[in-house]
Amino acid sequence: MPQQSISAAAQTVVLALVSAAFCSIYLTQPNLPTLQLYFDTDLPTVSATVSVLILGLALANIPFGMAADRLPIKPLIAVGGFTLCLSILWCARAQSIEELTTARFISGLCIPALTTCMVAWLSQTQPANRLPMVMGNYVAATVLGGFGGRIIGGVIFPPDMWRWSFVLVAVLIGLSTLAALWVLPKGPDASNRVGSNGSLLALLKKPELLMLYACGGAGLGLFATVFNYLPYRLASPPFELSSSAATGFYGTYLIGIVAAPLAGQFSGRWGSGKTLLGGVSLLALGLCGLYINQLLLTLLALLVLSAGYFTMHSAAVGTLNSKLAKGQGRGRANSLYILFYYIGGSIGIQVGGHVYQWGGWQALVSFCLMLLIIPLCTATLEVRRSRGA
Repeated sequence: MPQQSISAAAQTVVLALVSAAFCSIYLTQPNLPTLQLYFDTDLPTVSATVSVLILGLALANIPFGMAADRLPIKPLIAVGGFTLCLSILWCARAQSIEELTTARFISGLCIPALTTCMVAWLSQTQPANRLPMVMGNYVAATVLGGFGGRIIGGVIFPPDMWRWSFVLVAVLIGLSTLAALWVLPKGPDASNRVGSNGSLLALLKKPELLMLYACGGAGLGLFATVFNYLPYRLASPPFELSSSAATGFYGTYLIGIVAAPLAGQFSGRWGSGKTLLGGVSLLALGLCGLYINQLLLTLLALLVLSAGYFTMHSAAVGTLNSKLAKGQGRGRANSLYILFYYIGGSIGIQVGGHVYQWGGWQALVSFCLMLLIIPLCTATLEVRRSRGA
């Protein structure tokens, strides 16, 4: 089957929908201290409003990845998008931390219809030589959405109006879903269905893919952990920043809008292994900078950390899709990557909460540096594999 031609409008709608979906993931993150006081709970419990959503997202990836290989894209978008809107509105009405956490988990179950399915659809409709660039743009959209959710939750609405942040995100997702249903062409037909070589077991048996999955999980595990407990760090001595001032540090996240597409270009020019290794090196430098108790250096360290993370993540996603020929189950392969990715993020946040309570910020940074060993091994193996080829 020849590649479908995707209009600029369709690509824009895809990126807008992905960004809107990602707004919901970290929406509570800048308001964790506020929610902790509002619901009179402890740090690990309130952090579950992030980690439980990520867990739901991870669990739903396999079913939606399989569906993306076999079904048209529009029904998946309609079901996922509108159900996600309802679950987010439920969050806005939650009267207990348990109710909020339950609604967030359901939101996580819906998000892969707008993320996993979209990345699979893009991989099926773009020429192989454009995949690194396309995936870089996709990651840039996730960056914009993740930052947007933090700004909506921590800046646009004051802490005592946190419920309205959920309403705004629900509206954005609803409008983006309607636009996608209107603009996008029909999804993959039967010729795109996977054979036995695209089964989940076959994909898991490939060591080079398994390492990429682990790389994604460890990467989000350390990155999400740093940003999840950043408000607590910045509210503590010697910084003692307000909630809105601390939220401004999430602006470093926006470097990913530049870093992710550039990583796609670098992968095409110099190879994915070297790009991965460059991202890991920046991550290590950024984490080491977070040991220093100085505000400007903390800001610069977060900037370097974000650039490294999105370079690594974009290179890993592009590498994964480049290793699979069309018809080898890119939807399933991407769902497995995102499964590992978000399980790693969920575990990192939950374990990181206990580490932070036990040993403070320095212990948390050390924990993240330990997680970085996995991406370092993955990048090193990719460099060796490319030299051997």
